[in-house]
Amino acid sequence: KFPNSGRVYRIMPKGSKPIKRLNLGSISDLELVGLQNHPNDWYVRHARVLLHHRATAGKLDASKVHGELEQMLKSAKTQGKRLRALWALQVTGGLSANGGTRLLELLAHSDEYVRAWSVQFLCDDKKPSAKALATFAKMAESDKSSVVRMYLARRTAGQARFFADLARS
Repeated sequence: KFPNSGRVYRIMPKGSKPIKRLNLGSISDLELVGLQNHPNDWYVRHARVLLHHRATAGKLDASKVHGELEQMLKSAKTQGKRLRALWALQVTGGLSANGGTRLLELLAHSDEYVRAWSVQFLCDDKKPSAKALATFAKMAESDKSSVVRMYLARRTAGQARFFADLARS
């Protein structure tokens, strides 16, 4: 169309079919959840952003979405897919329900990165609960993962007095 512009607009073999692109804004909540397993990270991230936007706007079918994401977290075969489900649960409010009890449960997960991110999420507001802090103290002594211990040290640095009091008792 513009032979002398110096720009390449699209290079495709002759006779190839056009690429069908999803309109992410028009698909359902559950289809956005399904995109958390997409091999292309662009779709994964943008689907998560749209889920977050719908959740904050109150337009998300939270019970169905959270159920699907929980199932995805349990059944994921790879660490990356578990983390995708965890992050999507976080941005849609699925982990903060019931005072963060789900996050406290995830502190005992078998995947070290799920445990580490659970520490991160529990400390995001810089006011982890007393139960979370007590669990952190136990984890600091017994968790074998250097990743988890690093997250504990970094996220609880302001809670040093709490840990000192625990050591004295």
